[in-house]
Order: sequence, then structure tokens, then C-alpha cells
Amino acid sequence: MISERQLATILWGMIIVVGLLCFSKQKRYLFKSLSDLIKAFYKVLTQKFALYIHIYVLCMLITLQYISLLSAETLIAYFIWIVTVLYPSIFNAISANKKPYKVSLVKQQLGINILFLFIVSNYTFNFWIEFLILLPIITFLSMLSVVSSIKEEHQSVKKLTNFLLGGIGLFILFYAIGEFVDNFKDIKDVEFWRNLAIEVYIILHLPIIYFAKLYGYYEEYKVILKIKFRSNEEKKIKITCIRIMFILKFNETKMKNGLKLIRKTKYSGLNEIIESFKNSNLEYTEMENN
Repeated sequence: MISERQLATILWGMIIVVGLLCFSKQKRYLFKSLSDLIKAFYKVLTQKFALYIHIYVLCMLITLQYISLLSAETLIAYFIWIVTVLYPSIFNAISANKKPYKVSLVKQQLGINILFLFIVSNYTFNFWIEFLILLPIITFLSMLSVVSSIKEEHQSVKKLTNFLLGGIGLFILFYAIGEFVDNFKDIKDVEFWRNLAIEVYIILHLPIIYFAKLYGYYEEYKVILKIKFRSNEEKKIKITCIRIMFILKFNETKMKNGLKLIRKTKYSGLNEIIESFKNSNLEYTEMENN
């Protein structure tokens, strides 16, 4: 069943899209910018790597159908999660975050108890509170936090907005737990366990996010090697990138250090890079400790 929060999110999304389309007709430059954004997004979604992601998601949907967990409500909720959580997480992973994957991503996805995530998602305020108060406030504070993080002098504003968002988050959590306790009889309902199973099922999407992380490093290595050697031998560079990642055993810290090493070191050819990486274990240890 779609929660009040999900319904409010869908409605706000539709309002924003319609508003942008109507306003962009009056402002030609805005229409062009919006058109360029849609084209860029479409280009990203039709790349080879993105197609693998779509296939993976499709396989997940087929599996849901096979185990009789897919319904109209589940499909809508799953689609919202894909658009608002999965795809942004994938593209963030490709951009290679500062923290290693196993620390940042697993803490985010698995560090919070699945049951709490389920309770917060399904035991919400009524629609009008979600639609008119909660979502606009959270959206405004989130945007303010992002904008204030751009400049150092606005860090106090960022701390304040993050504090307020944290307080709102705790309030939502305690309210949801209270609602769950009041409606504890829901655990006798099959739909309750079906929805909880969907939350657990989401964990199975972690491998594609991890793969996206590795793909981000692969692309970085490929770009650096192309620039460094001004080479048009696409196939050799691709093979070299893959060999490097295997030599480094897909360790994120080592892959980051490898990028630094290639940038600051002069090499006569691709084979020299491979040999250098094979014999640089001690150097990587020193770099990790720094």
C-alpha cells in the first residue's frame, strides 16, 4: 500500500514538473535549459553502463513477480525508490565519494535497522501534514543546507539546517514508532510482512551500486591514461585499466592512491605502469597510513 508520504511526494513531483513546463514557455532561456537537462539525463540513461543497470532492475522486478510480492502499489513504491534513491546512489558512487565504499555505503544502507526504515516509511502523518508542512520544510532545509555548503563563510547556516533536519528526523522517527505501537495488531496482516519483505529485498541492489563505484574508478583511470599517453589505442588502455584494478584487488584506498601515483609519475608506456603497480605494495601501505 502506498503511504501518505509517498502519495504527497508523487503529487509534489507532478506539481513541480507542470510548473516548470508552464513557466518555461514564458521564459525561453529556461525552456532551453530544461530541454538540455532532459537531453543530458536521457543520454546518461542510454549509455552502455546505464543499460546494465536497467537490466538489473528489470531482473529484480521479475524476481518480485516470481515470488508473488509485486502488486500495483508495490510497483509504484518501488519506482519511487528507484528514481529517488537507487539512481542517485549509483551516480554518486560513480563520482567516487571521499569515504571508502564499505564504510560510507554499507553504513548508510545497512547501519540503520531495516525495521526502523520500514516503520518510518509506512507509519506516516496524514496526507495534508505530509503534503503542506513536512515535505516543503524538509525540501527547503535540504536545499538551504546544500547551498550553504558551497562557501566556507556559510558553514554556520549549514550546521543550523543540519541540526533542524536531524531534529525533524527524530520527531518523525518517534512519531512513527508511536503509531506502530498503537497499531501493533498490523503484524497479523499478510500485507505488513509483504511490505517488510520489500524493504529487505532492497538490500539486493547493493551489488549494482558497488559495481557502479568500480566503474567510476575504471573511467577515471581510462581518462588519465588517455591524457597521459595521448593514445588512441582504446582497447589497450581499457585492458590496462582492468589489469590495474585486478592488481589492486579492487581496494578503494589503493585505487585512489593509484590515481595519485599515475598523475605524479612519468611512465614510458602502459606496460611500465603495470610493472610499477605490481612492485609497489609497500608504497601503497605508506600512502594509506598518510
